[in-house]
Amino acid sequence: MSIQGFAQAIRTNVIARIQNWNDPNIKANDYYSEGIALANRGNKQRAIKSFEQAKYYFKAAGNLRRANEAKAKIDELKN
Repeated sequence: MSIQGFAQAIRTNVIARIQNWNDPNIKANDYYSEGIALANRGNKQRAIKSFEQAKYYFKAAGNLRRANEAKAKIDELKN
């Protein structure tokens, strides 16, 4: 892939993320992924906050299974 093609792919991805940012599932997945990354780096407090945000947005989207997964991660980090 050329540099121009790669740059266009990045721009397209960024635009798609901005357009879909109001979708609670996308927000929740972003917060959940961020929580995992923070937990892996040892930053428990920030990871807990990210998982709490993920739980909130999963509930807003009606995805209770994923909300419960986020809650389980919070409980795991608090212990």
